[in-house]
Amino acid sequence: MMQGSPDEWQQYQFMKHELSSIEKKPKGGFDFKLVIEGGKATRETSDSEIARDLLNVLQTSQTGSLLITSHKYEIILDKSLMLRINRQTV
Repeated sequence: MMQGSPDEWQQYQFMKHELSSIEKKPKGGFDFKLVIEGGKATRETSDSEIARDLLNVLQTSQTGSLLITSHKYEIILDKSLMLRINRQTV
């Protein structure tokens, strides 16, 4: 999804059972907004443990690190568990 067409939203609808393995529901729910530019989260990012964990995974992954340093990303998981990712050319 992160390699999709620039400036087009990619979507994935999570099902509740896909998140059921998380033992403790995060405070405030699963929803978050993560904006990544230059490999780091921007001020537009919501304060979410899940968003921080996702950023950490992307930063430690060779492919993820390359992608997030080359492009600006907006990653949103809303209350209906719809994941949306938008890659913007820097």
